[in-house]
Amino acid sequence: MIFSYVILRVNKDNEVAILRGKRNSVIPIYNTSLDGIFIIYAQTNIITGCNRRTLELFEVGSQRDIEGTSFY
Repeated sequence: MIFSYVILRVNKDNEVAILRGKRNSVIPIYNTSLDGIFIIYAQTNIITGCNRRTLELFEVGSQRDIEGTSFY
C-alpha cells in the first residue's frame, strides 16, 4: 500500500508540472495575440475574461468592465 501511494504521488507531481508548463506557454500567446479573445462561460454566455487586444479593440480601460457581461 505504501508503494502504491508513492507511485500515485509521483504521478500527481508530474501532472502538476505538466499543467504548470502548459499554462506558462499559453498565457504569452493569449496576451500577445493580434486578435481579440473572449473567454465565455458556455452555459450562460457570460464573459469571464478577455485578452489585452480585446481591451484595445473595444476601447475598454479594464478587464473588469467586460467581465460579467453578456456576450450578446
